Amino acid sequence: MTKNNKEKSSFWKKLGLGKNKTSASSMTSDKNSIKSKRLSTQQLQPPTQATAPPPLPPSLPEQRAQKKEPAIMAPRVSLPKIKSQPSIHVDHHDISSTCTESVVTPTAHQKEEKESPIVYATEQPNITRNSDSSFVVVQSNDETPAPPILVVEEREKLLETIEQLKIELENEKATVNVLQLQKQAVTKDLDYFELSVDELLTEKTDLLQQLEDEKIKNQQYLDDLNLSLEKQKATADNARGQSFAVDQTKLEFESVQEQWRQEQKDLMSEINSKDKTIRELRTKLNKSTDQVEALQKAMESLTKSHSEELSRLAAEKEKLTAWTLHTPSGSPRIQPESVIHPSTAEEDEEEEWAPRPSPVLPIPSSSVAVVQQDDLDSQLRRLTKQKEKLQSTYSKIPLTGGGPQSRRRKEELEAMLDQVDSQLSKVKQKIRRS
Repeated sequence: MTKNNKEKSSFWKKLGLGKNKTSASSMTSDKNSIKSKRLSTQQLQPPTQATAPPPLPPSLPEQRAQKKEPAIMAPRVSLPKIKSQPSIHVDHHDISSTCTESVVTPTAHQKEEKESPIVYATEQPNITRNSDSSFVVVQSNDETPAPPILVVEEREKLLETIEQLKIELENEKATVNVLQLQKQAVTKDLDYFELSVDELLTEKTDLLQQLEDEKIKNQQYLDDLNLSLEKQKATADNARGQSFAVDQTKLEFESVQEQWRQEQKDLMSEINSKDKTIRELRTKLNKSTDQVEALQKAMESLTKSHSEELSRLAAEKEKLTAWTLHTPSGSPRIQPESVIHPSTAEEDEEEEWAPRPSPVLPIPSSSVAVVQQDDLDSQLRRLTKQKEKLQSTYSKIPLTGGGPQSRRRKEELEAMLDQVDSQLSKVKQKIRRS
């Protein structure tokens, strides 16, 4: 607030028109009341023209010259004394009350003067005034002269009364001048008040218009804010639903991932056990291959020795046949029995020297088992490699997403893995049984 506005507000507070004046009607009523007080002050104000002093009474020689004319003394009236006012301080708080009191006092005094029984020469047509007389003489039809002592006393009293009245008149003039100054000051103040009231009214209308504009703007802002809050609320609800769905999906993914990890652990443990079994089978296979090689070597050595024995026996038989055919002539004759039955002897000899068929060596069951073991080991290796390939292909398929083709491929790989596992279990059972 500027300095001028501060002065106006303090001035209105002094007059009692401060913060309580909040409406245009109250300001208008205050303006009208100030104007009415001003008009009443102007109406009650006494005329500013100086009244002429009362005429002096005629002198004593004139009264003596007019012995024939009876004089009627005006009765003495005790006039009210007006105290002189040394200084009058104008207080803006009590302007209306001061103006009213200062105006009412001379009006009451004038009423007393009208009601008083004093009769002056200027007001009565029957009163005459001479230049040397010092008292008022009223002509009458009675020609009884007044005593001179009483006339002198009355003259002195009248002079004193005139002096008092002059003093009172001067006081009244001073009072009138002060009141005129007060009136001018009050008029200026009222003009200033009127201007201030007009300015305040215009300022108030401007402020009210600004207030209405601000209310409209605030209402628009509130509407926009409510709309944005509703949108934000809807967005928050949607985000809450999406976050709930994301949490549910995350929980499902975590459960599936945990299940997959558990299955992977089980598969890894099973693979480790299978690898251990494969290593054991490989050691057994190595041992069985060593045994097969040893058996093959033994069989080769046996067949070689058997063939050597057969060749030796055949050579001996040939020698014997050759010896029997080339006997000398002086050899004893063969008995008739031997002649009769030469074939039997030859048969016996042939049976004796004929190479006996080598006994068929029974093939040990261990060699047959070794052959079967080789087949099982090859099957086991083949199935293990196939399983490893299927597992590597299965691990390349993503866990989530991918569409129906990836799910179909995944199901096919799972079915193939189940088949390979069943075949592996069968081969392992066969290996255990053997």
